[in-house]
Amino acid sequence: MNILEAVAENLKTRNPTWRYPEESVEWTLSEIDMQAKAYAMRLEALAVKKGDRVGLLLDNCAEYAPLLLGAWRLNAIAVPLRPKPGKYFDLAEYLCTVHDICKFQTIIVAADADPITVDRCSQAFGISFIFLSEIFVNMNIPMAGNEVTCNVVGTSILPGDTAIIQFSSGTTGSPKGAVVTHAMMIAQLEQINRGVASGCNGSIVTSSASWLPFNHDMGLFIGLLNPLFAGSDNLLASPRYYMFKPHRWFQMMHKYETTLHFTTNTALSGSFKSLSKLDPGSLNLSQLYVYIGAEKVMPAVVRSAYRILGAFGMGKRNLRIGYGMAENTLGAASTNKKEISIRNFIISEDGSIQLASTASSATTEVVAIGEPHTGTRITIRDDKENELPELRLGQINIESPCVMGGYYQNIAATQNSLVGRRLKTGDMGFFYDKEFYYHSRKDDLLVIGGKNIVPDEIEAQVETIPFVRPTCAVLVGVNEPSKNEMQLRLLVEVKLPLKTMFGLEHRKQIQQKVFESSGLLIQSIQACEIGSVEKTSSGKKRRKIIAQRLARDEINMVN
Repeated sequence: MNILEAVAENLKTRNPTWRYPEESVEWTLSEIDMQAKAYAMRLEALAVKKGDRVGLLLDNCAEYAPLLLGAWRLNAIAVPLRPKPGKYFDLAEYLCTVHDICKFQTIIVAADADPITVDRCSQAFGISFIFLSEIFVNMNIPMAGNEVTCNVVGTSILPGDTAIIQFSSGTTGSPKGAVVTHAMMIAQLEQINRGVASGCNGSIVTSSASWLPFNHDMGLFIGLLNPLFAGSDNLLASPRYYMFKPHRWFQMMHKYETTLHFTTNTALSGSFKSLSKLDPGSLNLSQLYVYIGAEKVMPAVVRSAYRILGAFGMGKRNLRIGYGMAENTLGAASTNKKEISIRNFIISEDGSIQLASTASSATTEVVAIGEPHTGTRITIRDDKENELPELRLGQINIESPCVMGGYYQNIAATQNSLVGRRLKTGDMGFFYDKEFYYHSRKDDLLVIGGKNIVPDEIEAQVETIPFVRPTCAVLVGVNEPSKNEMQLRLLVEVKLPLKTMFGLEHRKQIQQKVFESSGLLIQSIQACEIGSVEKTSSGKKRRKIIAQRLARDEINMVN
């Protein structure tokens, strides 16, 4: 089976509704399928054929799903692209970098896309762009009653045909394109539905909701592909719509009786203040299962979720952790217990780990990322590829039918990440009592004076201070040539009144908080402009890139 066949099967028995409140649009699955046929005809008129790369430079929008299905009717390859630039994000440079890898047949852009960027890329690299608002200009779409008569012959899809080139979020550098075949896609969608049914007390997905960006693997699979595969109702919006009023999103999930929702540690944490203002009787979330993924999950967020979401009827069993990445076509493990495991461990510098009965300055509290999905094998290995036993820190490795065959046109990166079909994730972790625990990104781990420092844990403590906003602190290591050593530097984005400067007292509060929670004394604490803590499309902090900018004095400090 492929996704087109899954949609056809679902249309025989149900016609779910997809809602886009941001655009005031509601489409049934049959209307999405009809729109997909029209898009297939337009793409064929643009000379798109089997194996051609079609870029989608779009925010979350109603047209995204039919565009994907339209491209796959031609057996073309969809390439979701990051549409919005950040403070240091050069969209034209990004597009040209990706085009050098992909050689697009065409890129579809939003009506409000920057014409200067489009023109620059068109002239310099010959990239063919088409604005979404003009896609049907001068097109005579054949109709039979209210149905589109699709004249596209199309090409039969084989399991090994490439469906998507999913570019990494760029946490550590230049984007790399993971090749996702149709077989990998279906294997993952089957895993998601088995995992949800298993983890959610035998429930099936009847109504899902997502605001995660479609250019990110979690947003693409959970927001678009799984509802198409499962034949469920769907509620969709953009990250901006969600962040503006998080409580409004939960009210909508209550209204449409949403069963499944995926979010991130940062986004869920940022919604608590808004949700706490609601009357507990105003929402019923008893049917909702929430999965947290895409970044390290903090114990404080889990406990706050139990308390705040629990006030609206959501049981502890309904909160889950999901772990995965684009290179495994999304998920590899998730919570399968009645409650998320949170334990204290003593993690030694040599990688040995001891379970601790109580918390202390010597312990680290870690959230379990769950058990491997059916058909997935996860192992912990050392630098020599040896498999490690329980309670030993090493690199997380994944073997599954969802693991990519490699990065598109990047042999070196493929060889660095794959041993046969075993994926070396670059994530450090360990397992205990049949569950896996995520510790840190291998590239993010800082070693100062022989001590391993996990930036996420320090930043989480800093971001509990009232004058520090969530996601706006970053800890990096910068080499100091004059001292022949690495120095820890903590940056904090500040948004303060002009008469109030980030001063000595603010630094003292941060320094004391970090020292009390981790025993770490940070000497260099600086305030920087909003947008300086650069993030990927999934919200992960680009620590390696930030450290490089800091070393080159490219970050503007407040004082």
